[in-house]
Amino acid sequence: MLKACSSLWKNNVRLLRKTVCREYSSLPASSIAVHGGCCAPSLNTRRLPLFMPVHKVQEDSPQRANKRRRITTSTSPHRDNMVVQTEEIRQPLPKIELTPLEHLIERLLLDVKSYIEQKNEPTGQDAQQEMVLRFTGGWVRDKLLGVDSHDIDVAISTMTGFQFGNFMKEYLDDPENLAKYKGSGNPALNDDEIVKVHKIDANPEKSKHLETVTTRIFGLDIDLVNLRKETYTEESRNPQMEFGTAEEDALRRDATVNAMFYNLNTSALEDLTGLGLKDLKQKLIRTPLEAYQTFKDDPLRILRLIRFASRLGYRIDDDCKQAMQNESIKDALRLKISKERVGAEVEKMLRGPDPKAALTHIDTLSLHSTIFANLRDEAQADTSSWSLVYDSFDKIAHPADDADDLSQKTKHLHDLLIRDEIDAYHAWIVAAFSPWALVPARPIKSKSEKPPVVARAAEVARDNLRSDNKTVCILKESVGYFTELKSLKDSFLAGEISGTESEIRQRVGLTIRSWKKDWRMVAIMALLQEIMAGAEFSNVIDEYDKFLSYIERESLLNVTELRPIVNGTELSAALGAGRGKWLSIALEKMIEWQLLHPEITEKEEASQNDIATVSIPQGLGEMEKTRLAARAYIKKTNNESLDRFEAEVNDEIVTLPALQTELSSPDAQDLSALNEDLLVIWTALREWKFSEPFGADGKEAAQAIYAWLVQISLPSSDFAEALESEYTDDKSKKIKLTTTLKSKRSTFEIAISCIEALNSILPVAEAENAADIFTALASFTNTRDSWTTSKSYHDALAVLQTFSPSENHQRNWDIVEQMSKSKIRPIFAKTRNTAVTGAGRKNLHPMPQPRFDGNIFNPEAKPWKHVDVYATTVLEWVLSLYTSSDIARLENQFQFYVPPILSLLDDESPSFKYRGCHLLISFLKPIQSSNSDLLRRTNLSSVFDDALTPTLLSLPTLTAEDESLQILGITYKALLLTLQTRYHIGQSSSYHQEDNRAAYTSRLTTLLRDNVISAFHHISSYTPTTKTESSMLASFPYPRLSTFILGQLKTVVQHIGIHTTKYLQEIIPVIYNTLTNPFVTAHLPLLAAGVAAAQAVILNSHPRIWRYRGEFLAAFCACWMNISQDEKGTQDIELQTQLRNVMKKLQGATNLLNIAVQSAVSIKEDDLKRIYWTGVVEGDEIDMGKEVEALIAADENLRDLFDRIHEEDLSDDYFD
Repeated sequence: MLKACSSLWKNNVRLLRKTVCREYSSLPASSIAVHGGCCAPSLNTRRLPLFMPVHKVQEDSPQRANKRRRITTSTSPHRDNMVVQTEEIRQPLPKIELTPLEHLIERLLLDVKSYIEQKNEPTGQDAQQEMVLRFTGGWVRDKLLGVDSHDIDVAISTMTGFQFGNFMKEYLDDPENLAKYKGSGNPALNDDEIVKVHKIDANPEKSKHLETVTTRIFGLDIDLVNLRKETYTEESRNPQMEFGTAEEDALRRDATVNAMFYNLNTSALEDLTGLGLKDLKQKLIRTPLEAYQTFKDDPLRILRLIRFASRLGYRIDDDCKQAMQNESIKDALRLKISKERVGAEVEKMLRGPDPKAALTHIDTLSLHSTIFANLRDEAQADTSSWSLVYDSFDKIAHPADDADDLSQKTKHLHDLLIRDEIDAYHAWIVAAFSPWALVPARPIKSKSEKPPVVARAAEVARDNLRSDNKTVCILKESVGYFTELKSLKDSFLAGEISGTESEIRQRVGLTIRSWKKDWRMVAIMALLQEIMAGAEFSNVIDEYDKFLSYIERESLLNVTELRPIVNGTELSAALGAGRGKWLSIALEKMIEWQLLHPEITEKEEASQNDIATVSIPQGLGEMEKTRLAARAYIKKTNNESLDRFEAEVNDEIVTLPALQTELSSPDAQDLSALNEDLLVIWTALREWKFSEPFGADGKEAAQAIYAWLVQISLPSSDFAEALESEYTDDKSKKIKLTTTLKSKRSTFEIAISCIEALNSILPVAEAENAADIFTALASFTNTRDSWTTSKSYHDALAVLQTFSPSENHQRNWDIVEQMSKSKIRPIFAKTRNTAVTGAGRKNLHPMPQPRFDGNIFNPEAKPWKHVDVYATTVLEWVLSLYTSSDIARLENQFQFYVPPILSLLDDESPSFKYRGCHLLISFLKPIQSSNSDLLRRTNLSSVFDDALTPTLLSLPTLTAEDESLQILGITYKALLLTLQTRYHIGQSSSYHQEDNRAAYTSRLTTLLRDNVISAFHHISSYTPTTKTESSMLASFPYPRLSTFILGQLKTVVQHIGIHTTKYLQEIIPVIYNTLTNPFVTAHLPLLAAGVAAAQAVILNSHPRIWRYRGEFLAAFCACWMNISQDEKGTQDIELQTQLRNVMKKLQGATNLLNIAVQSAVSIKEDDLKRIYWTGVVEGDEIDMGKEVEALIAADENLRDLFDRIHEEDLSDDYFD
């Protein structure tokens, strides 16, 4: 079959060739057209279908379902234009003239092609096809426009660029081949330019599945790639690439003028879309295929077409414009294209020859809100007058050479403000973002957000264009200062700046210095904002020319780079003071002096008196002495015991602004330098002598000092490991603090002391950053934290105790809410918990989670555990503020606290589970005491129950006994409180009281059976199988834990009350095995717990206890005998006392048992018959006295046990 098909195809090809020759020979020369750069006859198209398949044209509509589309020749909307019919198009295509270097590259590529064919190693689509090499894209366009091009894209028809590149490298590795291109007839090339061809880099990022090689040949950048066709999906702009034909490769390109080829095999131009030359002549930018689908496939082509149009000075096709304005296309541009790619295209536009044209297209096509988009909230920029900005700035960027006054002033402004191409680019950036300049800054809602950028324009540039830091900084400063510049300009022109000429110069110079080195961009923003507001262009130019001319005349254009005429050493010597942080202030004052005396430019010209006018700020001299003392003390103590530092001080007044100058960076790596600053500030604050209220500058300095102290005092990740060990009772997990951590702890201690001292000057509650300060203080409210010392704890409490939020202090509660909302909640937000919704309620439809959570190894998922280690302690303090009177506030804010509590409860570390239980108890106490039904309304009781119950399995041997006791003790307490709060146990509420009691009892019985009893058997080496089986094997390897479990048994029995009778068969073996064990006296608390549990069971199940009196009597007797024997055999008075106390409790237990049995005997006859019906006694009377006498007769030592069995009023000493 294959041979037959092959034969048929060959016959068809042969017949086609004969037809072509016959047609060609019968036509005049005028009817010959150029197809693809080659001479060919204009054939009778009606005869072609005999030999060639015809494709049906089907165009994709915008509503087409999402599926892969393959770009083929049948999808072009311009298909008719590709049939060469008119006389005009039949004219020969232009001939491209190559430079000598390009000829050399052409020759090399063709030689490599021949080399490959000689090796007979064809690869790719079809081994029978001849390899065709083509120069493609922008190079062809630029050659036709007469523009030099320094990079060339080479398309290969039968193999990938990577394969071709390897063959080329192999070919040139032969010295004889390389020598061909060094002949005298070739351009002068050095060896480096030839050697670079050996560096071939695969670049698969340009093509998703096919290799592309980027290399450098003879000084030019060359890209090698195969001909391609593309398949797109709705989700991505990145196509799936496959081998394609030359026509398919042309149709996939972004613009027709970029879709022409230069065929190296024929040395001819190819315009396979049929539109490239026509659009080049008409100066038209359009897509080879239908515009809507082209942009839908790759929205980045919108920006590329705008860039090409502005670069070439061409107009954009109307169909393309219409598609660009389609809302779905705009959405695709926002969603499918990376911000970096958008930013790169915008940068190329604004660095291009005509940025105004690019901005005009963006404006008229309503693309500003898409390209310069705000991703943070709903705020939008008003672009209604944006055209005034870019039209006006274009006049400044490209001033006319006319002699009129306006043109000259415009050119003068250009020369002052735009010094080079970098300034020009940044100025166009300012123009592009000018609509955002008047939009208010976005308020920061949570700590998890990126660091705030004051200006909206800077934030948009950072978020949506991924602009570099320089661009973001320029936008931030230009938006932040332009109103100040305009105000200064207006005041200067109106003559409203008071003072002498020198003083005016000084003020203007200092103000420009405050705008920093890019102040020219601030001036451009101010100028453009006035134009955008409707001011006449000529008036604005005139005003700014006068203002900037003054700056130029006064030599202030470079005032931001002005340096002091004397250095720090010389200034220190002139003032007779040692070096210190005061020096930076003094040097700045030196700048102020120089601006006032512009005639003095050299230090030799300044007299000693002139320099002496720069005085040391008040108080800085005294602080330098303190600093020297602190430095010596730190060196002596190695950064420890800082609280013992004492320094001699005199009566010199130290101001807060002066103290502010002592602040170094809180991120400084030198701990000694940081401690030095702290000791200086602490000494000054302790000796504070200012009694008068300080002004705005003092308050601002206090705020800055507070902020600095907060950054220093917040514990970091260095304490994470030590923190976890501090909250475990397992001694094997305890670790000692390193010397570094001890030093940091001393630093924290002094920082908190500084906050306490500063609080007496400016109360923390009155500070603007009060939430930050209270967060730092609250971090030191738990002495178990490894960073907290006794001093830092008491100093922090001293300030926090003055902060008591109540209904009368709304400001304080606002601070608490801010701490919870913006400080604590974001830290825990990264730890996902599907049990609750974002509103803190139970999630009724949680997403299924994997069996293994990889986040347990991801520190970023738990910053509260690994980074912001102080968060849990702060949350403990916040929850401790709520009382029952604050329940309304707690019910409004509970969503801040529930997720953090659950994050801790779900953590794999027992230490953090322990802290989570503590937080839960603090959270529940005000809810319970106020009788709130918050847990019922939010379904949180079941969420907490589910989180706590697995912790009850923290038993040996997986968990050490010490750690198990710690975590179980708090977990049982938290669980019981959760249940009591949910079901209003112990409250006066009548809301479904019976239903609540029933549900509460049901949950406790489950706890009793599934956790308490099963845990007791698990931690014993013996698990009983029958009631009569001996208990001598039970050894209690974890006696303290067994004691605790028996205590929980007693507690649960007391809570479920009479319902204990249902579970006596499971409870009694636990008590029996404990009391009858002969070795149990080795740990008397276990024995006492067993007796106490027995008393609780007898009390709460007395109607049925008579049935189990034999087990109780046997247990009591065995226990009494063991204790009696030990009591008589020891000489230890303390041990004897303890044993006798247990014996008293046993006597009380026998007394209770007798009362319970006698109560059962006294039940009225009908009830007694019902009891007999059970078959236990079969009508026999119960005589407890006879049974006791029989036991005493068997062993006289038991007489004392039953000595008080019949007493009706025993003292409390006999009962637990």
